Amino acid sequence: YLYMERFCSNITSYNDYGCVTEHLKKYNYLMRIDDDSWFYNKINFNLFEVLKEYPMATAYTWNHINENVINTRENLWKFYLDYISKKKIMPKNVDLREAVIKHDENKMHKLNWSAGNCNLYNVKMFKENGWEDYIKIINYSNGQFKYRWGDIEVIGLYAYTYFENPMFNFDLINKKMYLNKFFKSR
Repeated sequence: YLYMERFCSNITSYNDYGCVTEHLKKYNYLMRIDDDSWFYNKINFNLFEVLKEYPMATAYTWNHINENVINTRENLWKFYLDYISKKKIMPKNVDLREAVIKHDENKMHKLNWSAGNCNLYNVKMFKENGWEDYIKIINYSNGQFKYRWGDIEVIGLYAYTYFENPMFNFDLINKKMYLNKFFKSR
């Protein structure tokens, strides 16, 4: 599981141990989809079109908080505050910026997070906005192995930091086009 989280977070660490292969380097857009995802209605539009304006897109967003969510974000807030302090940056997204200004970790937990199991990334936009440095620092911290930080949070915090509008939500579940678990009842 922990290696999978690292793999899913390292969308541009081509050919690094446990990361995507170098042949993906030629693409500006990547799509991650879990094998238990279920598109049960036809998609009659280009999913990648929104990536002209957004760094990422997702099948749906969520923001519920439970014990598992909190447990897999252990020390993430502390790491994040240290990161932006050292880099002398303030999040571009208003919701994350407010969480930082008010020192309110709970506001970070309540952000709208990507589905994770069906995400699209504008790799070029990531690379042009500090991604490579950010993911190296994440990897060096080893938070994904020590604390089980997920790709949703690792990539999401990056997007909320460097973009005012971090992701496009296709809202495919409410549109009755997608389920995140195969054979889950609609």
